[in-house]
Amino acid sequence: PKERDQVKNIMFFLQNLGSFFGIYTFAILAEKLNRRKAFAIAFVAAWLSILAFFWGLAGKGAEAKNLAYILAPLMGFCTLMPFSGFTIYFPELFPTRLRTTGAGFAYNASRVFAGGAPIAMTSLANSFGGSFAKAASVVGCIYLLGFVGTFMGPETKGQPLPEDKDFGF
Repeated sequence: PKERDQVKNIMFFLQNLGSFFGIYTFAILAEKLNRRKAFAIAFVAAWLSILAFFWGLAGKGAEAKNLAYILAPLMGFCTLMPFSGFTIYFPELFPTRLRTTGAGFAYNASRVFAGGAPIAMTSLANSFGGSFAKAASVVGCIYLLGFVGTFMGPETKGQPLPEDKDFGF
């Protein structure tokens, strides 16, 4: 148990280290490319990193620990990239009068759904005979919805911010 706690702590640190770099990488992509392309890359990378992590560790036994140390920062890098995009993109969607409320609601609404992910993962893993890899494959599909949604919203890079008159206020 003590060694397992140490492994969890190291993985947590490595995942967050990867997250730090992923968040800044998204900002660079969003400026170099555009918002849509950056989100598309981020959502696909997040989905693939979850699959790589869970399927990469499945059935590895004792060697899973060292592999997890490699895959955890990759997964952190990829899964946190879109969060940087939310702080860039959401404020660009709303007029000044609604900007903080709209951006705050849009950013935090996803947390309501994300809160159920651990319960869904455990429930799905149990229904898949204890396979967290299969469960992660299902839960990770949420990023595919983000990928599709990327092309439903407007491209905001280089566009003027919407003003209240655009909304009839």
